[in-house]
Amino acid sequence: YTIASSSGLLNINSQTWSDSVFETLEIPKKWFGEVIQGGRVLRSLSPRITQELKIEPFDVIAGAGHDTAAAVLAIPYASEQPTAFVSCGTWSLVGLESPNPVTSQEALAANLTNEGCFDGRYRILKNTTGLWIIQELQRDWRLQGEDISFDEMVTLARNVTNNRSWINPNDAIFAAPGDMEAKVKERCHMTNQPVPQSKGEVVRVVLESLAFAYRQTVEQIESLTGQKIEQIHMVGGGIQNELLCQLTADVSQKPVLTGPIEASALGNILAQLLTLGEIQDRQTAQKLIKDSEKTKQYQPQEGSDLAQSYQEFQASMKVGS
Repeated sequence: YTIASSSGLLNINSQTWSDSVFETLEIPKKWFGEVIQGGRVLRSLSPRITQELKIEPFDVIAGAGHDTAAAVLAIPYASEQPTAFVSCGTWSLVGLESPNPVTSQEALAANLTNEGCFDGRYRILKNTTGLWIIQELQRDWRLQGEDISFDEMVTLARNVTNNRSWINPNDAIFAAPGDMEAKVKERCHMTNQPVPQSKGEVVRVVLESLAFAYRQTVEQIESLTGQKIEQIHMVGGGIQNELLCQLTADVSQKPVLTGPIEASALGNILAQLLTLGEIQDRQTAQKLIKDSEKTKQYQPQEGSDLAQSYQEFQASMKVGS
């Protein structure tokens, strides 16, 4: 179900293949298998494969096949209050688990999707740029003969305290690799903002812009679901960038919790344990993660002007559109 939900071929309400879509596209439904929710043991691994690999047979399980669905399954929510999630890596998925889909024209205009959770619920989310731009900056600088680690990039950005420029990290220009520093500077120039000069300034522009983009999506989800989101939980490799996590708390003015880093892998394991009956429910799964993985909390810093700067960020996006 988690994979099928991202195909555009499901009926959003029945959560099964859409007859009207298949008929319109003239796609034979026999090409597709059954949509499975909540996990299932399909069969034992083929004897031909076990013989070829010289391994013992084991069960093949249809679990949380989509990596973000697996990551969300591994989130150890701190409370029952509405909590947005950010699965943060090269790309970021910002969303909210919901028992109901959101299919309004406003949701469509905001590029929000209704993707499936392991248990059949919905992940109301938006795909947004993550640390891709930072990774490309590092690669460009390395090609220029300057090998700067991610930790060093964060240190350089921390030393910048007077940033007044931002970019739309989802702008199509940043999707293509190469010349990322020039692209950041170009966008700042086009939107009549100060052009960053040092490497630290460039990195700071990107990280603050990512945090602003996260807040923007959270606010869209709040508006479209009618829920007040009380906190944000971030998972994935991107949470190792502690400056981004703190900026997200400061910009959103909401507590940010982080962990685990390997959420997709852990969620995959949890899906298999739930399918096999080794653990009984989501609450037990969350307790396993809480007991075995480190989490960290970031509180919004008092006196931060980033929340006010968010309005300038939105204005700069209008200039660049």
